[in-house]
Amino acid sequence: MTRSIRFALAAGVVLATSVLSAQEQVAPLRDLIGAKGAGGETEMQNRGYKLVNSAQAGGSSYTFWREPMSNRCVAVQSTDGRYAAIIYTKEADCQGGSATTLEMGEAVARAL
Repeated sequence: MTRSIRFALAAGVVLATSVLSAQEQVAPLRDLIGAKGAGGETEMQNRGYKLVNSAQAGGSSYTFWREPMSNRCVAVQSTDGRYAAIIYTKEADCQGGSATTLEMGEAVARAL
């Protein structure tokens, strides 16, 4: 195997790893995938998650939560009234601020 092929393979592995970590699922919440929105929100609150922001874009709703203990930002995508995806997302999504609802929703949609 030539040096350039080995380098290309190594770069591909690094790139794939970084993409997966950007879309890291929230393991303690996997059981909520498919839950109805209101029931999912109640269960997240019961587990100590704090709702901090929300957005809508592209036919989906997005809620942003603070995870208890770690304080990491969690994004929930709801489609057709049910939880479709739950991932860790960037800190800015839980900060609020000047981003419009559309910008926030589009950013999370790209991450999911």
